[in-house]
Amino acid sequence: RIKTEKQNELSAIANLKVNEIVTWRNERLNDGELISSNPLIKDEILYLLKNKDKKTKQNISIWLESLLALFDYESVIFLDRNENLIFYLPDNENGKKQMQHGYSFNKELASKRCELTDLHIFDTINGKAELDLIIPIIEVNGNDTIIYGSLIIEINPLKYLYPLIQTWPTASKSSETILFRKENGDIIYLNELKYKENTALKFKEELGELNSITYQSVKGVSGIFDGLDYRGIVVRALKKDVPFFNWFLVVKVDKNEIYAGINERARLITLLIFAIISIQGILLTQFWRQQKLKYYKTQYNYQLEREALTKHFNYMFKYANDVILLSDVDGKIVEVNEKATSLYGYSEDELLNFHITDLRTPETRSIYYTIFDEVNKEGGKVIEAEHVKKDGSIINIENSIRVIDIDGVKYYQSIIRDITERKETERKIIDSESELRALFTSMKDVILVIDNKSRIVKIAPSNLDLLYKPVEE
Repeated sequence: RIKTEKQNELSAIANLKVNEIVTWRNERLNDGELISSNPLIKDEILYLLKNKDKKTKQNISIWLESLLALFDYESVIFLDRNENLIFYLPDNENGKKQMQHGYSFNKELASKRCELTDLHIFDTINGKAELDLIIPIIEVNGNDTIIYGSLIIEINPLKYLYPLIQTWPTASKSSETILFRKENGDIIYLNELKYKENTALKFKEELGELNSITYQSVKGVSGIFDGLDYRGIVVRALKKDVPFFNWFLVVKVDKNEIYAGINERARLITLLIFAIISIQGILLTQFWRQQKLKYYKTQYNYQLEREALTKHFNYMFKYANDVILLSDVDGKIVEVNEKATSLYGYSEDELLNFHITDLRTPETRSIYYTIFDEVNKEGGKVIEAEHVKKDGSIINIENSIRVIDIDGVKYYQSIIRDITERKETERKIIDSESELRALFTSMKDVILVIDNKSRIVKIAPSNLDLLYKPVEE
């Protein structure tokens, strides 16, 4: 489960990072299109290029300074169509030194649309990585498009792009996002790394380590995979291609961190099991001592209960004509009268070793607990059942069961009556009625049964057509 959660997390974060980079790129290009298509700005710039007006240049500089502050850009360069520098902002010594290295953007100028360059190092003095937003200044005259110059806006990736890549949305010590590209057979790391300083566009790797995550990414690995990162540590990683750039984005986490939760839980479980076994040993010894003491107390209490039971029910057992059984809450028979021994043929000692279900026929024993659940709910119940005597003969009985309390202890009292003869008589009556009913329905004559008010209450249906009326009428 932990591994699956981490893999799902890596996949979600990789998709999030790629989407954020694409969104960031589109926002920069939209900024450029907004500037390029603004007629007020474009007219001012065209006027400056055509007339070299200082006031216009000053107005444009003020506007560009506000642009740098508002959109958090690093600097802006304004070149004419011949790539002559018109001005550079911010206008300081560092900027002038940087401008000495020159710009060449013929390709971007020829495209006639805004472009965002790849990450590169332009400032060879400081080795600073940057991207450039190229905004052509054009004028459409009929079918002709005239390029008058370009605004080159320098974007410092340290301000937004690198923090966007490096931030991790969940708590993790080793998780990291790396951005790289293949260049002349080497791997060039494009962002600042978590465990290595000053790496953007300066740290390179040869494509020789087959197990490295960068080599596997360049060779087209897909999904979750394991490999060595730039530290030589085994990590679990996931690679995504970044659209519009020749970049690979890899999110990774040390395998040791993934399994740290499993190892920690294993240690805790081991300690817990050891503690449980030790406690159980102590408790078992204590329990054995208590059970021994409890046994003697139980025997003593049992004797007192027997004396109480004898005192309360001896007179009832002595004179009862029906079988009287007393059972505990578990169904074990604890007391019987003489009628029980004479009816079932068992001795008193034999009956006292019986469960109440032992007297029932085998096929009816399963309903015992259902009956006693009803007795507990209602307080008592009268049932009819079949019991088995010691000689194996089956008798029909009527059992009146009640819940009674003796000295605070719950018992079930069963008063049992042999109704075998009554059931036989009932069967004979039923058979006789069946014969009479068969005779009644088979007679060819019409037979009417009339009550004391001369109303017909029953008609034999054999020759109903003799009456010329339906039976309902």
